[in-house]
Amino acid sequence: RSEMSDAVATRASILFLWGQFGPYHQDRCKAAATLPRHTVLGVEIANNSSHHYAWSPTEASGFTKITLFPDQTYEQVGFLRRLSSLTRMGMHAGADYNFLCHYDQPEIFMFAVVLRLLRRRVFIMWESKFDDRPRSCWREILKWCLLRPYHGALTSGVRSRSYLMFLGMASRPIASGYDSVSIERLRTLAGLPSAPAGTSFQQRDFVVIARIVAKKNLSLVIAAYDLYRRRAQGNLRKLVILGTGPLDAALKA
Repeated sequence: RSEMSDAVATRASILFLWGQFGPYHQDRCKAAATLPRHTVLGVEIANNSSHHYAWSPTEASGFTKITLFPDQTYEQVGFLRRLSSLTRMGMHAGADYNFLCHYDQPEIFMFAVVLRLLRRRVFIMWESKFDDRPRSCWREILKWCLLRPYHGALTSGVRSRSYLMFLGMASRPIASGYDSVSIERLRTLAGLPSAPAGTSFQQRDFVVIARIVAKKNLSLVIAAYDLYRRRAQGNLRKLVILGTGPLDAALKA
């Protein structure tokens, strides 16, 4: 509680909320903090996850960041504790614009409702598309209900925008550009000349960056690479998959 009070002592005008921060969440908050006359507060529920992401805990750079449950994994924190902590944080922060992820979690929906009752602007961060998986009428109706508290959305692209419009948000503002990363940070980490310098195009690998879980469908990537390997002429490019997850051993086999 003392950490939360210290972090929101200066009123935040923009708040971003994710279950757990990774490097690209840092990028987005840092970039938003460069806007004039705005302060940015980044909030994560926990800084570790036992099932989803293998990110190491991160430190804020250029913005204020708080972790609601710093000594626990995301999965260890129950619904009521998440909702209680989110509500206290939201009331203390007093952010004018609140960007929330994980709309399908009950505590996030109720937190969005609380923010609306406090007359705050609430936006969803969204990257789903209609063709991600088979859709059912009843689930789409439920999503329509879960999206009612939001004033607008920040999406990953055109197809995500179309899906939100299908779900009843056509009259609300929808902006693209959610899936952004710091190109400067990636170039620094690479330590190599940027294209078109460096490795020639013909010698570059096929690279996939993803969690190694079923919904990423990496088995299809490997099947496609096998087809390429059997049909291609001349030097073959390598396939490189970067990530961690429970299917790691099976995909290697």
